[in-house]
Amino acid sequence: LPKGNPGVMAPTETEYYTPADFKQLGTVINVYGRAVMLRDCDDFTRKFYRERFGITHMEPVPLTAPVKQDIKMPLPPYNGFGTEEDSLGSFLTLVPKAPKKDLHRFMLNDRKIL
Repeated sequence: LPKGNPGVMAPTETEYYTPADFKQLGTVINVYGRAVMLRDCDDFTRKFYRERFGITHMEPVPLTAPVKQDIKMPLPPYNGFGTEEDSLGSFLTLVPKAPKKDLHRFMLNDRKIL
């Protein structure tokens, strides 16, 4: 991997990462413009670093996940246009849908004349 982000107009000489750059877990490297943290390695890599550099202590770095917070938006007040269901529908979705009809009430009141 090249060090840094060479981009389109890359110079003729590019620096590359070497095994010496990865000696310590928890190191943050730049991979094509993104910061990547080295958290752990496999047994072969541990053996390689033990033989090549004499590093015997390579403990994995624990991953701390951010705590998710549920954000509840308060319902807006009725604006006077249409029914309250219409106002609520325009709040919940970007493209409002018509409220569903109450089929049970419709069947009970079918053929009744006021």
